[in-house]
Amino acid sequence: MRGEPGIGAAIAAEDSPLALLRCLHEGRVLWVNTAATRLLGVSVGDDLAGGADGADAELLRSFLQSLRGPGSRRVELESVGAGPLELLGSLGADGLVTVAAYGLAAFRDELAQARRAARTDGLTGLGNRLGFTDAVDAARGRDEPGVVGIIDLDRFKVVNDSHSHAVGDQVLQRISDVLLAHADERDVVARFGGDEFGLCFLGSEAFGRAQRFSSAVAADLATGVDLPQGLRLRVTASFGLADLRPGADLATAMHEADVAMYRAKHDRDDSTTVHSADHEQLERAGRTIEQLRQRADVDTRTGLARDHVFERDLPLAVGDARAEGRPVSVLLADLDHFHDFNARYLYESGHLALRSVAAAMSEAVRDGDRCYRYGGEELSVILPDTDEEAAIDVADRIRAAVVALAIPHEGRHTGLLTVSVGVCTAAPGEVVDPSRLVNGANLAVLVAKDSGRDATRSAPPSAEVPAPRARV
Repeated sequence: MRGEPGIGAAIAAEDSPLALLRCLHEGRVLWVNTAATRLLGVSVGDDLAGGADGADAELLRSFLQSLRGPGSRRVELESVGAGPLELLGSLGADGLVTVAAYGLAAFRDELAQARRAARTDGLTGLGNRLGFTDAVDAARGRDEPGVVGIIDLDRFKVVNDSHSHAVGDQVLQRISDVLLAHADERDVVARFGGDEFGLCFLGSEAFGRAQRFSSAVAADLATGVDLPQGLRLRVTASFGLADLRPGADLATAMHEADVAMYRAKHDRDDSTTVHSADHEQLERAGRTIEQLRQRADVDTRTGLARDHVFERDLPLAVGDARAEGRPVSVLLADLDHFHDFNARYLYESGHLALRSVAAAMSEAVRDGDRCYRYGGEELSVILPDTDEEAAIDVADRIRAAVVALAIPHEGRHTGLLTVSVGVCTAAPGEVVDPSRLVNGANLAVLVAKDSGRDATRSAPPSAEVPAPRARV
């Protein structure tokens, strides 16, 4: 300890990582620890405000003078010591001011990284829906016309089901490369989630550029997407374009593009439709499209939301959890020996069993949780504001609910149909890409299978994509 004695050891330790000092109201430093000397560049006898520039010096002196009553006060400064700082000050019983200092540079860097992560699609590196809105707002002039677009890949679930989700992710990455290759510097390209991408073209020539872009991308995709495994997959897409009129609301224009895209899907796959309807036509078309969307979002076999809805909802749930400082968990439930069940009892019985399991799972989760058919005999759940322990409890309730159905399965040692469940959780404030939650839950399911099935296992978020293998 340097300077004035008598400071409590709890706050005055020379090696404390917290920068602390004591001073008079006019700023003369009476005691300072090593961390404060390093951060603020002051020693005993120095004027605390002496190293500040201009307005910061005046702000700091006013801050010190204000510490004459109970309670504490904060101030942010830019020109004291080693970069931007936050100071927390309070008045001691002896009439001296105690100041704690925190460097803001690292905090601001972390905040900027978190902000970028919240606006970036982790799989493709493109902006996500939030990043798209921010980028368009930043680039758009007040009186500047433009065109917005939505691209939706056709029958992309077939790619995931036939080649695995890992291959599907590679296809999405290659498609993002194609989109960027045909975009100009000022164009905005984003991935909205699942197999849906957003576009914005600005300027007087936006309409022509949007049409040329759509044609070029459609032609490139039609030639096939090359993958590292030596695969070449032909991919088609439906495009919807709409005017972004000067002063118009971006959300309204995106809705018009969405309507145009669904018209393209209805007319034929691999097509481009430019929206030009009047408001009355748009309202009628919007109602029709919403009905089509609702039907497309629901798996008819189980009554649950489909996998593309899961891929659309999960980034939103993760973003909300991160912003609110809450946990979020993902469950993947896989029916045990279900291929054997179908072979033994025939597929119609398998369909009925899958629907019964889906209904039992929906009853076992809580209000606010949402269940999905993830693919084949896999079901998934997004659990907002749910830590790992609570998520495991939900998973165990789902397993118990499936056993309570008492669906006979002679291929299981229990004689009943069961499920194995994988749990993955993002802790409060953790910056994690949604795909890592899915990877972790997938890895946990494999561990549950290997441990004997009808089990719940958890795993942390993971960058590792589980290798495709038969889950029985």
